[in-house]
Amino acid sequence: MSFLTQSLTRRELIAGLGVSALALHHRSPYGPFKMGVQSYSLRHFGLEEALDLTSQMGLQYWEAFPDHLPITEDPKQIALYKQKLSDHKIRLMAYGVVSFSNNEQDARRTFNFAKAMNIPVLSSYPSPDSFDLLDRLTAEYKILLAIHNHGPGDNLYDLPEKTIKAIQGHSVRIGECLDTGHMLRSDRDPVEAAAMFGKRLYDVHLKAVKLAPDGSRVFTEIGDPNSLLNTVAFLRLLRKLHYNRLIALEYEIHEENPVPYMKECLDAVQKAISTIMAG
Repeated sequence: MSFLTQSLTRRELIAGLGVSALALHHRSPYGPFKMGVQSYSLRHFGLEEALDLTSQMGLQYWEAFPDHLPITEDPKQIALYKQKLSDHKIRLMAYGVVSFSNNEQDARRTFNFAKAMNIPVLSSYPSPDSFDLLDRLTAEYKILLAIHNHGPGDNLYDLPEKTIKAIQGHSVRIGECLDTGHMLRSDRDPVEAAAMFGKRLYDVHLKAVKLAPDGSRVFTEIGDPNSLLNTVAFLRLLRKLHYNRLIALEYEIHEENPVPYMKECLDAVQKAISTIMAG
């Protein structure tokens, strides 16, 4: 059950849907979903090469890791970022993970950058004292804030109940960036978590974990027979929720040579989507 009690504006909903996604719906191997990459997966590479590798994988959506696109107020640098993205036909759908405190000057610098780059969603890790400020800034800039769960050891947002409690009573523009891998590391089902957030699910980091011989939960490829992620069930729920924002593949391992493994993950996602669309 979703706890959403308010609605975004029509303009914001249209911005989330995206005309290009509608046009590609029938020929994309990802069906109705905006499948992209969290560029942290390509952290070993510089911006140009990371964009090249993304294009080679047949993806056109990005959540930019800040090391690839450092926050700046320089108009020339922002124009250069935009040109590089345009040259690779990659659309920037989200940015992060960024931290927020109650320092308005620092927060505005991030929001100004997001506005200049036409970024609709900031994946974030906000301090508890920042929410009143973020209520104001998300409304002023018309930018969504998606709180990222970091798994065990993250005392603020490791469990969905904690994030829901944190955002209850705050702007509808503040919601969840659901990291499926970290959710599983916290011994929670990403499908149930996504259902809890409902329409306030604004970003997804899609990754899988498996049980190691010592009983710990370690990252693996989506589609691994030992993966704890039920990819079909998760994507089926997103479809039921009419989720129309980014699904970012985030790959944590094999940092120096991630692309073959990322392609395995993408193949598994395509198979899962085919199952859903056929059923």
